[in-house]
Amino acid sequence: VLLNIDEVIAIIRAAEDPKAALIARFNLSERQAEDILEIRLRQLARLEAIKIEQELAGLRDEQKKLEDILSSPATLRRLLVKEIEADAKTFEDPRRTLIQAEKRAVAEVKVVDEPVTV
Repeated sequence: VLLNIDEVIAIIRAAEDPKAALIARFNLSERQAEDILEIRLRQLARLEAIKIEQELAGLRDEQKKLEDILSSPATLRRLLVKEIEADAKTFEDPRRTLIQAEKRAVAEVKVVDEPVTV
């Protein structure tokens, strides 16, 4: 139920009989539903604030990692190589075109052999 705190608050605010609605939605016992209804919304909001703080800490960690990657060209290059190798393994398939030995192009210039006076 704590993972669905927003939904619980919405049910408490909107339902005419929130106890029955909580029991039906979350498959709770009557005692559990009563305890949830006795908790003040302030406490529920505090739990939500804790959840938001945890999410913010996770996002800050991710931001730090991304800034480290962008600040170091070597780290960026390593990450790109890893991602390309992972994609190559995921999407690899046999070659569809035949590789043949190249033929050399020869340019011939025909010069007419005429007597020339200088």
